[in-house]
Amino acid sequence: MKYTPLLLILLFFSDCTTYVQVFKTKSSTGLKSDDGYVFENDSVKIEYNFWAEHGVLYFTVFNKLNTPLYIDWKKSSFIRDDQKLDYYTDVERTNSSTEYSSLIYSYAYWGINEGVANTASVKTKPERITFIAPHSEIKKNQFYLLNATGVALRNDVKVAQVKNTKDTSKTATVFYKIYKEPKESMLVFRNFLTFSTTEDFKTEFYVDNGFYLSKLTEMKTGQFQGKVSRTRDAQNNYVGDYEYPYENGCAFFITNIPFPIIGSGEAKKILNDNLKK
Repeated sequence: MKYTPLLLILLFFSDCTTYVQVFKTKSSTGLKSDDGYVFENDSVKIEYNFWAEHGVLYFTVFNKLNTPLYIDWKKSSFIRDDQKLDYYTDVERTNSSTEYSSLIYSYAYWGINEGVANTASVKTKPERITFIAPHSEIKKNQFYLLNATGVALRNDVKVAQVKNTKDTSKTATVFYKIYKEPKESMLVFRNFLTFSTTEDFKTEFYVDNGFYLSKLTEMKTGQFQGKVSRTRDAQNNYVGDYEYPYENGCAFFITNIPFPIIGSGEAKKILNDNLKK
């Protein structure tokens, strides 16, 4: 059987080895960052956490005031690479649910099956103005940061040997690319929110938080997962999950990439060397 070079690569890397890309971000508007980002002024505190498959713009808004605070979602937007995506759309949605119950009786080789289906529909309209009580918070997670199955790494890709997260006595190969400034980055996004301390919005003020992709790293899935952390549950059984050493609220990831998406000369050489083994 004769294979094309691309098919040979796919066959080689389909042998249970998959890859993960981790996307690390930075704030372009000077937000504090540790395990996520924090914006804070005299009225409001906003905390961000992007850690999810494809990244989610997850944030909480905390009202620091002793009086109510309001958000106008029609005057607020998620801006991704200059494309404005609206939080609020003036469209009525219909949500339907169906309940089904059945009674089954069987004897020998025959049976009776009776069922009743009840369907309920509820029409809802998105909330334009959100009321936040004093010293309380709301949560929002409406948009993905990057809806893609993977990002091709082409120019200026570097290769590094890093500590193996499963066996620290060994090393692992990762590929990465650094974006020093927002204008160089392949992903730039902002969260623009309109607030007011009065329901009629005569006292509007705005928060505009910006972010950009600063580093893209590609690695094998095992390196991304790390060691298995094992504990015992209430029944004294072992339970566990991976440690995920790359987890951070300022980053997000894409998993189940079937083969490395690489573009530098050094990376191609590593790929070719692996194919010869």
